[in-house]
Amino acid sequence: MVPLPRRRFLTAAGLTASAAAGALLSGCGLTEPIIRAPQEEKPEPGTLVRVGSQSYYSNIVIAEIFAQVLEDAGAEVERKFELGQREDYLPQFMAGGLEVFPEYGGHLLQYFKPDIREVDTAQIQLALQSALPTNMRVLAPAEAADHECFVIRREYGQEHRLVDIGELRDIDEPVKVAAGAHVRHRPYGPRGLEDAYEVTAEYIDTIPGDTLAARDMLATGEVLAALIPAADPALESDELQVLADPRKLVLAQLVTPLVVPSLHPHFTEALARATLRLDVTELQQLNRHSHYGTRETAPIARDWLAEKDLAS
Repeated sequence: MVPLPRRRFLTAAGLTASAAAGALLSGCGLTEPIIRAPQEEKPEPGTLVRVGSQSYYSNIVIAEIFAQVLEDAGAEVERKFELGQREDYLPQFMAGGLEVFPEYGGHLLQYFKPDIREVDTAQIQLALQSALPTNMRVLAPAEAADHECFVIRREYGQEHRLVDIGELRDIDEPVKVAAGAHVRHRPYGPRGLEDAYEVTAEYIDTIPGDTLAARDMLATGEVLAALIPAADPALESDELQVLADPRKLVLAQLVTPLVVPSLHPHFTEALARATLRLDVTELQQLNRHSHYGTRETAPIARDWLAEKDLAS
């Protein structure tokens, strides 16, 4: 395997790296002066930043959080939400139509390198540095992950003693999986499932992100399994069981800001501060409000930022 170049992610903490290194040298008895980069000037007031999102409800909330922190940082934000799947919005990004987009590490990597398999979170984030086109970069990811999980009814899993995805091949009935239509062409679609686990399955199309429909299909027995995002509050139900994925058919999907390299450091710092506060529990709570509640996206984002002392 050709070693990938070692590059750093841009984080808010990254700006203090030279100071930390200087303190360490001083503690070792070295007295060389600390060299600090000059203070970055703030961007021009009203600098336009276009923020996009998928049509997935959780992604829209994260995009709105990004939009609001950028506005608080002085940007004029144009929201270009619900742009569909990667095949729809990544060409727009590469053509210069977007500056910021909340992405998911594993899926983003496989868009550019579809044959990558069985890599962990750290390897994904490192590989992205060389896989992305020159007009894209990623910031440090959040702790929050939102990969698709293969989910079955707990009662069915206990009856058949199912623990991981591969055990579906021993089921003496057709394996039907509820999933968004776009999944058919993903590495974890029917072909990927068969390659990784020797499970032959029929994928039943649902609207992407419509986990309520997927749950109904599971409950009625229309499907044996459903693909449901890990941060969806539906998975808190005792009636559902997530099957283990030991072969990493679905790569880790840490929420990862995708930006243009020219985005001003003042804005990337603002995005980094918000991203670093987003863990799985926080994302589940946001999803509960947005998908299972009645509140609009903007106040959900604003309240979360205020709660985290990130709102101006």
